[in-house]
Amino acid sequence: MINKSLYDKSFYESTHSHVYSAQKIFEIIFKHLKPRSIIDIGCGSGSWLKAASEMGVKNLTGIEGNWLKPEMLIAENINLLIHDISSSLPRLSKYDLAITLEVAEHLSESRSKSFIEDLCGLSDVVLFSAAIPHQGGDNHLNEQWQSYWNGLFRKNNFVARDIIRPIIWEDENIKAWYKQNCILYINEKIDSKIDNLRNQNPLDIVHPDIFWNNPDKYKFMQIIKNDQKIEKNHQKYKLLLVTNFIVVATIFLIFFLYR
Repeated sequence: MINKSLYDKSFYESTHSHVYSAQKIFEIIFKHLKPRSIIDIGCGSGSWLKAASEMGVKNLTGIEGNWLKPEMLIAENINLLIHDISSSLPRLSKYDLAITLEVAEHLSESRSKSFIEDLCGLSDVVLFSAAIPHQGGDNHLNEQWQSYWNGLFRKNNFVARDIIRPIIWEDENIKAWYKQNCILYINEKIDSKIDNLRNQNPLDIVHPDIFWNNPDKYKFMQIIKNDQKIEKNHQKYKLLLVTNFIVVATIFLIFFLYR
């Protein structure tokens, strides 16, 4: 069960800043899909549902643990279902869009398979985002690469459509973890009806804003540049590696020649 002690008053105040991220990402999705109903699994204070409401979606449902009280929601028109997400979700009617943002990493790995099955049962279109290894955060139990989750979605006949990350990658006002992890999964039976969408990048990528928090962990991963400052830092890092190599090689050479 997600630790309720992690979410104090400051957490709920900070979630207002997530509304901008949600709006920008919904703008992309809504170009391909016009949802009339959305369910958010692990909705927190409801920032994503608030953004959806402001964009005209009327049927809004949020699922969260029993630590969340209705008065903590930042939007009034949310149907709140209290449920321990670490156990299977209750049977509900289908929604046009299901979303779960940075939630899966808080659940045990043994819950991964059934959690994705639950999501796929709620909607034919799922917006999914979960922390990658070494991303950092509180109470992360199961950080996995995007390809890990893609494999579980594929077992449910859902395909990944990476249409969000390329568009928001350089937006400094969007949270880095959303820029890195947000992928749309679509049931293959309706995939062709939405649009002829194509993936532009590998699923397993690291955003520079997160890469530079832990470069040693990600040095063999692919990153995509987002601005000149990041590129300058990247060049400095590569120069440092080359310099260190030259120094070590020189020491070995001197030792070999004068031993």
